[in-house]
Amino acid sequence: MLQAFAQYNLSSPAVWVDQRAISYQELFNEVNKVALELTKQGILPGHRVAFIANIQIHSIVLFLALLEIQATPCLLSPRLPLEQIPEYLQKAQASFYTDPHSLISQKRETISLQNSGEILLFTSGSSGTPKLAVLKPQHFLENAAGSVEQLGLLKKPGCWLLSVPLFHVSGLSILFRCLQTASAIALPSDFSRENITHLSWVPTQLFRQLDAKTLFPNLRCALIGGAPIGASLLQKAQEANLPLFLTYGMTEMASQITMTSNEDTLLPLHLGKALPGREIRFSQEGEILVRGACLFTGYDTEQGIYKPLIEGSWFPTGDLGCVDLNGNLHHKGRKDHLFISGGENIYPEAIERALGTLPNVLHAIVVPREDVEFGQRPVAFVHIQGDMPSKEEFHEKLSSLLPRFSLPVQFLPLPQEEITKSLKWTRSSLMQKLQKIRRS
Repeated sequence: MLQAFAQYNLSSPAVWVDQRAISYQELFNEVNKVALELTKQGILPGHRVAFIANIQIHSIVLFLALLEIQATPCLLSPRLPLEQIPEYLQKAQASFYTDPHSLISQKRETISLQNSGEILLFTSGSSGTPKLAVLKPQHFLENAAGSVEQLGLLKKPGCWLLSVPLFHVSGLSILFRCLQTASAIALPSDFSRENITHLSWVPTQLFRQLDAKTLFPNLRCALIGGAPIGASLLQKAQEANLPLFLTYGMTEMASQITMTSNEDTLLPLHLGKALPGREIRFSQEGEILVRGACLFTGYDTEQGIYKPLIEGSWFPTGDLGCVDLNGNLHHKGRKDHLFISGGENIYPEAIERALGTLPNVLHAIVVPREDVEFGQRPVAFVHIQGDMPSKEEFHEKLSSLLPRFSLPVQFLPLPQEEITKSLKWTRSSLMQKLQKIRRS
């Protein structure tokens, strides 16, 4: 695989570690050395090798080395509890479990050869239990090819801060964009802000950086995705003169599907146009359907590879949306978040967007609460700067934005532990929190 990038100036920086630049030549030499060590341990093309993918140079090298010998890396989250790791290894049918630091590989009971040169990623689980997505390096390269020009990396390579998890599609796609354009990656442990030209944030990280007044003097792109951004937070970012690019993507498409450009007006909120190499259309119910050369191989299941397509080649995303007259995508929410209240359809994301337009509301998550009369009613967890308004004050501000049946019956502060620890809030954890509050 590394031969594809042999045309680079190999002395240019590949990874910044502890404020020291590792060149592409040094990186490739280390990858080849690790690849040789892995083959000595009996890892062959087609073997599935799982490892904890921390944001560290050891994980990057191990990942590239596995691809170099056509083994299949399976990237696991560092947040996985130890007792859950065997379950994930079993689901991935991993033949080896390797430590990126020591390179000690533990053989598993069942050692089987699968298709070579694949990449296994567990999805974020936004629709429930995480699925095991099967991709190839070519899917990531196709995805990068459609975005690097708009990101400004073709004309001028940059330095991308690896500020999102490597085991997630957003982090892994950064690696492939940098490989494709001879750009550098900066690890978040210790870096110089002056070096950073690009970074990826979910809205939570954007809020934290704005709150800390963190400056990146040479920043050319702050790519925001992974969760909806509120209009209030977006406005604060624009006031700080951040070069924002909003994006919509998913694991199954090897990351980005649409993206705004630096010439776009971002309000009213939208997620830009389909990038080159991707197509978007909508089902009769308004579900976003996608296809393109970066579409994954399928989900790995006990019955084999499963690729749910409709009408021959379109992948149903589970998201609802539409495009405006300018061709920009508007994300309305997920199909499986919808709930019924007194016979009316409630779309949590529509309420969240309305809340996000209110002054000082930085983020909101709406979940259903069981109700004897209506079946379910919406409750809003709100992250707000300053004092929490009363329910009546919220209703007064929202009454011109939402139908009466969509007004939340309760407004609660977003738990502080969610704000400080999480990058993406999950509805399931907040529903559990709501149940505890009702029981207490």
